[in-house]
This record gives sequence, C-alpha cells and structure tokens, in this order.
Amino acid sequence: MGLSKDGKTATFVWSTIDIIYRAKDRDITITEDQAKRILKNIASGEDDSTGLFWDTIDIFTDNLVSDV
Repeated sequence: MGLSKDGKTATFVWSTIDIIYRAKDRDITITEDQAKRILKNIASGEDDSTGLFWDTIDIFTDNLVSDV
C-alpha cells in the first residue's frame, strides 16, 4: 500500500507476481502472460464499491484456467 505524503490518499498495487504466487498457493500454475490477462480482466470489470480481494483474484484465475 502506498500512502500520499499528506495522508489524503492511499493506493494499492497488484502485480503479476501477486497473481502468480496466489495461484501457486492454490496449486495452480499460470504464466506471466496469463497473470497479465487476469489483471486486465479484473481492471476492465472493477467495481469500486466492492474493491479487489484475494477472492476476486481467485475467481478470475479459476475462470481463466477453466477456459484452457
């Protein structure tokens, strides 16, 4: 998490490494390109009222691997 100097904003950054390690924790192997696709899919459908959680990443990962 990043907090601005004035403390008025916070940012959370998710990377392909986060996606890959989460998948690995769940005994799923994905490539960096697949992790990029997952991030892209999440970003295109992000709902600011719900936020982004590990559960969200799991759902998008499951959807990707089930399509393969």
